Amino acid sequence: MSKPLKIELVPIPLFRKNLRYALSSRGWQKIRSKQLETHNGCCDVCGQEIERRANLHEEWEYEVEGKKGVARITDLKFVCFYCHGCEHFGWMENVFARLPGTREDVVSIAIDHYCEVNGVGPEEFEADEKAAYALWRERNKLEWEIDWGEYEPLVAATAERRRIRRENAA
Repeated sequence: MSKPLKIELVPIPLFRKNLRYALSSRGWQKIRSKQLETHNGCCDVCGQEIERRANLHEEWEYEVEGKKGVARITDLKFVCFYCHGCEHFGWMENVFARLPGTREDVVSIAIDHYCEVNGVGPEEFEADEKAAYALWRERNKLEWEIDWGEYEPLVAATAERRRIRRENAA
């Protein structure tokens, strides 16, 4: 059975190497606005109405050959807070849950959400989490290249603008 909600832990070498950080704030907002034009106001994973600001989540595909990997962006989707937290469960559990003012039960709510969306019990969540962390540990050992797909021209243009600004500032 394919699960609509997955735990996709980002390998440490790829932390902050995503479209949102690769583009300027204005560039990311343009992409987000364009995606919002066709969005129906519901989470693309669980279907719940998104009451607050929707998270634009990047879907990645990882290809591994030997000690090298290619991370390829494949899609963007709007997700609710808890679907996003499950996708990035390591962040939810180890960063967000520890911030001052965060609900004490935020992690257990995320786990319950995962189970409900996927139609599984807590034992299967634990097995999925364990498998996700094992895969994450293996991916952390690799040397990564990023394939920006259709966004490559935007990323390259942003990188060039940043390079010119650095040169002019020096």
